[in-house]
Amino acid sequence: MPGFWTSHFWSNPEFVRHRRAELRPARAVTVAVVVLVMCVLLGMACWSYEQNLLESARRGAELYATDAWKQRLEILQDDYTRRTWLLFYRWLVGLQGVALTFWTLFSCAQSVSGERDRKTWDFQRTTRLTPSEILIGKLLGEPVLMYFAVLCATPATLIAGLAGGLSFGSVISVFVFLTVTSLFLGLGGMWLSTLLESRTRGVGLIGALALYGCTLGAYGMQESGLPGLAAISPVTGMIHLLADGQEPQLQAIQPVLFGQEIPWLLMTVLLCGSFGAWLALMLVRNLKRDYPEIRPLSRWQAIGCAAFLNFLIYALLSPGKMMDSLAGMPRQGMFPDAKTVAVFAVAMNGRSSS
Repeated sequence: MPGFWTSHFWSNPEFVRHRRAELRPARAVTVAVVVLVMCVLLGMACWSYEQNLLESARRGAELYATDAWKQRLEILQDDYTRRTWLLFYRWLVGLQGVALTFWTLFSCAQSVSGERDRKTWDFQRTTRLTPSEILIGKLLGEPVLMYFAVLCATPATLIAGLAGGLSFGSVISVFVFLTVTSLFLGLGGMWLSTLLESRTRGVGLIGALALYGCTLGAYGMQESGLPGLAAISPVTGMIHLLADGQEPQLQAIQPVLFGQEIPWLLMTVLLCGSFGAWLALMLVRNLKRDYPEIRPLSRWQAIGCAAFLNFLIYALLSPGKMMDSLAGMPRQGMFPDAKTVAVFAVAMNGRSSS
């Protein structure tokens, strides 16, 4: 395993190039210091917020002297430390999630178009590097500075989460979610970059923003007949993982796989892994091709992709919403009955074949 990691990842020439360029000693130390200062300032802000709540409750108890105010004051005093750490943890994870997902998408969306802008893309395509090596090197190398920043903040995040009363598994699951989501968005950004013949960086930025917006907008799929598709949005995973069972209303919304409810983290891993695999296939197939020769998939691969999408619809379909409609309840979501599912599937297949 160490030899596999060294040969395919750490010693990847493309990754080494980005690592040496982005993580020079002076820059790495600067990033680490900035992350440390931000963690300290964020921690002080969270402490100040909870302190203000406590002081407000204390003044209310002294002014009104009612049982409700006294009970509120006791709860805040007993739970003060845990609440402060938990607030600090949530802010840390939220900021890391936003920065990591967007930075990864944006940097990978500039990976190929940036090389075209510097007129070095043809040189890379003629090297002995295989398409998979170029893919791995750029996916891990382009956002390496943000990876390093998140790594610097990891100890503070672990300590804050555990001190906030969360289990070790819950804290680790957040890092698994961030890793899977960022890699998926990185693949999406790189795929977008290969489709842009223009060398203008502004076009790549607009495309990255549009892709990021569509990904975030998938959060609204929770109320549809395919609630599992909401797992593709980083917002969904962040909200449910950071809630950690403390908001009962969130627990009522669960993704469905073949009619069985599963955790949001598992659904995120399955969706990002499966869609990411298709993106990786398209990238490996086309990275070394000239732009006019790019074909995302072969004929049989396209048929397989269409079959996968059909399979995905029926796997993620939530029968509960359909049964509510059939029982006379108000129709919810985009699939109120079986006929709508069939029509949608036929329309999707017709669009794909055309």
